[in-house]
Amino acid sequence: MSPPPFLALLLSLSCSPPGDKPPQIDSADSATTPKEITRFGVTERAGVSREDDFLQQGIPFSPGEVPSASTLGIRSAEGSWLPVDFQELAWWEDGSVRWALAHFPASIQPLETVSYGVWAGHPSAWAPAPSDLPPCLLKWRPPMG
Repeated sequence: MSPPPFLALLLSLSCSPPGDKPPQIDSADSATTPKEITRFGVTERAGVSREDDFLQQGIPFSPGEVPSASTLGIRSAEGSWLPVDFQELAWWEDGSVRWALAHFPASIQPLETVSYGVWAGHPSAWAPAPSDLPPCLLKWRPPMG
């Protein structure tokens, strides 16, 4: 049995502290102000153009940094919010997310590296309505085990 197409894409992860300032949202509640937590890069190493392929990326978090994956979003280097599905994989002793697996669409040219930002905050700041997500993103779950 051959692996799904998205697994054929060889990825490299390089997390770094956030470099850009988050957009300002008029609200007294800091929970509604999105903030960039980390960035990672994806490199296409097989020399194949990838158009709207689905990527999955494991992302680690510090204790207390992310109370729930439902508040996370991914933003492209160009600044657009991507439809994304996060799956919580591990938790810290305080109940916050330790590792989450992100599933999202991406287009990458041969041998290109693309940067993405992981943002936390209130999901209404960026999340598309569920009806706007591709059907495979709404129903697909990775096999466990």
